[in-house]
Amino acid sequence: YTEEKVQEARRRTGCQYKEYYIFRFYQLTEEEQDQMCLIDMTKKISEKYNVNKSFANMLNDKAKTNEYFAKYMGRPWCVNTRVSADEFAEVFKNSNRIIYKPIKGIGGHGIQSFNINAENMNEVYNELAQLPDGVVEEYVIQHPRMSELSPGAVNTMRVVTIVSNTKKVTEDGKHMDVAYAALRIG
Repeated sequence: YTEEKVQEARRRTGCQYKEYYIFRFYQLTEEEQDQMCLIDMTKKISEKYNVNKSFANMLNDKAKTNEYFAKYMGRPWCVNTRVSADEFAEVFKNSNRIIYKPIKGIGGHGIQSFNINAENMNEVYNELAQLPDGVVEEYVIQHPRMSELSPGAVNTMRVVTIVSNTKKVTEDGKHMDVAYAALRIG
């Protein structure tokens, strides 16, 4: 029975198995399921409207994204396999908790967090150096009200935009429309 329900939702919405369970499709009506913006739909929207393919592809690489948006990051970060132990210690000298995310990972897979201090800095560095390429960032402490939604995760707002050359609004001659926004709750 369960497999039938998963396959039915997959045929109708294109949901992947993990999405069926992550988004609790089994608790939603068909109408509610049909309203979900899923991975396949997001990819189709991105492919259709992102005329700058290199920029869109850059967003699938956490290191390149962090490099591009470095001035907005607001927290220290590095790539685990691209820094020495001394550089790592310098980057995180004022941090007490960090998080490792695989560069091309999605959906929280492979994420690990570490408590760090002067005494265990080398031990944590050595452990991180054994992992695949990933971004290491200072742990984000979210606003208490956001934390109430799901205390075990950083809950985020994703705003998907479409940039157009047809409407002259911004300084660079482009116009950005919001396609959709979603609150992601762990």
